Amino acid sequence: IKGNEKVLGARLEDAKFFYYDDIKKPLESYVEKLKEIVFQEKLGTLYDKTFRVQKLATKIGDYLEVGEETQKNISRSAFLSKADLATKMVNEFTELQGRMGMEYASHSGENEIVSTAIYEQYLPKFAGDVLPTTTAGAILSIADKIDTIAGSFAIGIQPTGSQDPYGLRRQALGVINIILEKRLKLSINDIIEYSLYIYVENQGLVFDYNDVKNKIIEFFSGRIKNMLGDMGIRYDVIDGVLSTGIDDIYDLKVRAEKINQYIVENESGLSEVLTTFNRVINLANKATSTEVKKDLLVEKEEIELYEAFNNMEEIVLDLIDNKAYDKALEQFITLKEPVDNFFDHVMVMVDEDEIRENRLSLLAKIANNMLKICDLSKLVK
Repeated sequence: IKGNEKVLGARLEDAKFFYYDDIKKPLESYVEKLKEIVFQEKLGTLYDKTFRVQKLATKIGDYLEVGEETQKNISRSAFLSKADLATKMVNEFTELQGRMGMEYASHSGENEIVSTAIYEQYLPKFAGDVLPTTTAGAILSIADKIDTIAGSFAIGIQPTGSQDPYGLRRQALGVINIILEKRLKLSINDIIEYSLYIYVENQGLVFDYNDVKNKIIEFFSGRIKNMLGDMGIRYDVIDGVLSTGIDDIYDLKVRAEKINQYIVENESGLSEVLTTFNRVINLANKATSTEVKKDLLVEKEEIELYEAFNNMEEIVLDLIDNKAYDKALEQFITLKEPVDNFFDHVMVMVDEDEIRENRLSLLAKIANNMLKICDLSKLVK
């Protein structure tokens, strides 16, 4: 006990010295020192990262249409976000990063939101950890993590198998969980694109833009797929919703849950429905347009299908806007009979170019609206 007390006492005295020495200057004064700390050899210093994150966080704030005061807090907390990494305390006690930033910010007269956001940028630190409570903290955390992921992929650092030395999987899951918890309507595609753009503009980084972007999207898609699987969503439903894109992560989760519930409750009559809509999707892929010319509809069955779809399209889109995806899917399934009649009595691939293209356009219009819900061709009969 005496030995431990002696060691602990010395450590606490060190901490006390570092703390009082650090607070002789405001937190803002440490930002300049970040120019001396390398974030990653090819990605610049922590000073560089600070301004990339500030730029990205501000853009996210714009996307989410946050208020002017919140936007100021986001920008300020991003500017100060890494400053504590240049202090003596964090240099000695690295696990206090963020925590000391919050304390020093508060001591320097920063408001509570800014101080808290500096700490919350690192949340969640592990699976099941608490998430940011403030909007500024949530946005700063997303920006910081996306910046790290985008930069790492741009220079060829990607998780392989069980290897993930930069913790990119954890950071991606952190982004996903924050979006879901806060129900943020955020375009992950746009944010990734903008983050990569900042690397090109600010760092002059050279890489295959489209290839890197696609790899990051695929990386996020894999994390989302695992997460939905852990929630008990059927694998074919997961494939069905993921194939429509992962741009709006919160919306995707809602769709997966509602469609999964609908499929489970109506599984017995699903086989014939899927066969019908698979035919729609297969032929729709041959279409070059979704513009249907009514005067080119000549057969009774194609006119009936056109009218049946027109009568329900607005209802379906309204249900989709309200995230009632199960009810929207139910509406689509009412098209089974007119679609079957269409295929039974109408030849789609006729010789006349205009009529053929018009029929394909009708099927494409139906398929495109259906894909706003789920790709039914991915579902198992």
